[in-house]
Amino acid sequence: MVSALDEAVSEVMGSLAQQGMLDNTVIVFSSDNGGAPDVGADNGPYRGIKGSLWEGGIKVPAFVWSKLLQKPGRTARDLITITDWCPTLLGLAGVQVEGVEAMDGFDVWDVLSKDHRGTRVEIIHELVSPPSFIPRRGKELYNDTFDTSLRASLRQGDWKIITGTPAFLLAYTEDGEPVGLDIIGVDPNIQNVSLNKNVWLYNITKDPYEVNDVADKNPGVVRHLLDRLEAIRQMAPSTMFPPPDPALYSKFHNGAWAPVDVPDKIT
Repeated sequence: MVSALDEAVSEVMGSLAQQGMLDNTVIVFSSDNGGAPDVGADNGPYRGIKGSLWEGGIKVPAFVWSKLLQKPGRTARDLITITDWCPTLLGLAGVQVEGVEAMDGFDVWDVLSKDHRGTRVEIIHELVSPPSFIPRRGKELYNDTFDTSLRASLRQGDWKIITGTPAFLLAYTEDGEPVGLDIIGVDPNIQNVSLNKNVWLYNITKDPYEVNDVADKNPGVVRHLLDRLEAIRQMAPSTMFPPPDPALYSKFHNGAWAPVDVPDKIT
């Protein structure tokens, strides 16, 4: 897969150069999630695997290449998430979109190009409103704020909170054992942990590898972040989990997963 990716990128770069378009091109490379160790991935030194809400499951490599970068060859350490790409690329293209100020993302081009400080102060890593196929975990910590039995994670400044089921699980057995997908496996960080445990808090700046859960030592921070999660939940639409659509199966599209526009051809 990596060799095929390298070859594809090489062909795209070569074509852009041949067409004289590299001087006005921005190339963004970004992964989507951490890997699954059961199929050979290693997310170390970060904690967690694909489908989990620890940094190893959500923190991914990304880079930007462009001759338009005013200060290239450096690392941007501001909070940036995938929803920021849309307003950033729209801004670069000079596209004016009605209501763009209401987007979830921020235009981070000045952060990437000029080393300016960004305006993002928080990231919603996940917030799934019920009903969800991911099982609840334990009982809610408070009855007047966000329900901690639900899967969610919020980063705000130095702090990161995780609630509910941190790993991608299908169910818990009667004995409390987690049941995961074969392709992902079960995150070892959730094994042998009491089901009553459904809140984790980390100071990501001081503890990027999430070694020390400090939820019990910082009840005020936990409450503040739960209140913020509840405020976001109340203004967010319900999470949608549509059923599988056989029309998208790769066997109908020469081995590629893709949208379909001629459903009557599917048998």
